[in-house]
Amino acid sequence: MAAAKDDVDKRLRREIASLKATQAPVIYFDTVGTGGAYSGIANLTLECGQHLLVDGEVVNGRQTVAQLRFPVASLGALKAVIAHIESSLQSRQQVPQPQEAKS
Repeated sequence: MAAAKDDVDKRLRREIASLKATQAPVIYFDTVGTGGAYSGIANLTLECGQHLLVDGEVVNGRQTVAQLRFPVASLGALKAVIAHIESSLQSRQQVPQPQEAKS
């Protein structure tokens, strides 16, 4: 009986986590326009490229999509996540690709 309750608890926690994840905004950005820190708060301005039609001509520009604000103490965690992503990308690039069949 306890095992069944544990399974239900695990499923419930998974469902709650999924619901919480859908409540957070998804932010797409191309570049970090500026960044800095003041009074213990770091900030990053995230931007994306945009192409607008102005008087019949395409004008290329950038638009701010988000401004991140976080304690400077969180920089270590942010660096660690970025390092992990970079490491996983490098390991994927080193995986041998299957050879195409020669005819």
